[in-house]
Amino acid sequence: MRMTAFAATLALASTAFGGEAPKEPPAGGAEKPLVMFIGDSLTVGGKNHPDAKKYPQWSYAEAIKVLAGKNGPYRFDKRCAGGNSICGQYPGLLGFFKNVTGNGKEPAPTGLSMIVFQDSATDHMPPPDEYEKALRDCLALVEKKPGVKLVLCTTAFEGRKEDDKLQEAWKKVNAVMRKVAEEKKLGVIALDVSWPRYIEWYKAKKLPLSEEKKWRITGERIDTVHPGLTGSVFMAMNIARELGIPKDKLDIENPDLPIDKAMTAEIRDFVYSWKEPTVVPLPGSEAKPPATPQDPATKAKE
Repeated sequence: MRMTAFAATLALASTAFGGEAPKEPPAGGAEKPLVMFIGDSLTVGGKNHPDAKKYPQWSYAEAIKVLAGKNGPYRFDKRCAGGNSICGQYPGLLGFFKNVTGNGKEPAPTGLSMIVFQDSATDHMPPPDEYEKALRDCLALVEKKPGVKLVLCTTAFEGRKEDDKLQEAWKKVNAVMRKVAEEKKLGVIALDVSWPRYIEWYKAKKLPLSEEKKWRITGERIDTVHPGLTGSVFMAMNIARELGIPKDKLDIENPDLPIDKAMTAEIRDFVYSWKEPTVVPLPGSEAKPPATPQDPATKAKE
């Protein structure tokens, strides 16, 4: 699918809400702290995705609920819209920041502990200064909520030659995120590091094409941008690791997982073999996240 058609589809912005309180509350009756995902179509998933017949109804937000919602330390929800950003022509994600922090028309959710924010700013490819101002506006809203962490999530895609301009625009957004994160000591989940690392890893398997398609982040659709089922599981595991969720808390036997269990286990073991420290310490830990985000030039490791 070409990016022009994709952008037209995303212009039909939709809001998708996901996540439920755990069926079995933790011991003592206390509710788990809430991690809220705010993002664009990479985060959307669900039946309300624009053009749901073409795009997957699973996102990493859905995947992490299945993998870590029961045994992990958090519960999860999302606020996201296809084709939107925090700035430019469609600043819808800024509205989500206002609402989840109690500065908008909706009451803030209870138990909010963390916001994980991903934004590719696809439709309008904003200049860095415009994007930085919008990101700082979002951060100011979060800073009004004591005890709530903001974690930034960079963006990547598999890439095609005809998408070079988009690739460059995303790199500029990622650079702004890293600049603000280093200044404000925010955690950064470096998907622009982990996507290439994962691609190099599965390609090293030298699988026949029919098998290789199953391992691709974007699945068999190859629009180079949106994660397919395998990509959603990979991204969810990557994010879970970065949030300090231990490997043994991932429910890889969950029947709701949409990919082969052996693949799920292999991807989990690969992600949890990485040597970098997590960007958010496990709840209750005294450890501090690294002050400097991962270098996007980090070489892929096995």
